[in-house]
Amino acid sequence: MMSAIRIVILGDRKVGKSAITVRFLTRRFIGEYSSDIDLFYRSSCRLDDIMTEIEVLDTCTKSGQKVAVDETRTSWADACVIVYSILDRSSFYTARALIESIIRIRSSTCISMLLLGNMTDIDHRREVAIQEGHQMAQ
Repeated sequence: MMSAIRIVILGDRKVGKSAITVRFLTRRFIGEYSSDIDLFYRSSCRLDDIMTEIEVLDTCTKSGQKVAVDETRTSWADACVIVYSILDRSSFYTARALIESIIRIRSSTCISMLLLGNMTDIDHRREVAIQEGHQMAQ
């Protein structure tokens, strides 16, 4: 039987959640992408010589909508990837709020989290220092 890993991608609008998801699953870059619905992807790969199914929920944040963590998404997931843009300080604050919500919701069960600062190819417009990301990841 194939083991499975479920990952939910969370973050503010326009931080590159879908671009990261597509890059991870297909090894291709997408320039611009916009979706107004959550998208579910399934792929398989070999991890430690075991075929593993990877299920990814790429969440959508609609314009004007506050980013929130709901219990359904986090209880489904084995891991959360929280994405922020290094070009947008408010997305960094949103990431912090998401982490705090996940910890509160999943207080009784362990969940792996990855904090990912995106858009590092445009470093000259950086608003969030590398050290700030490191501190929040602790």
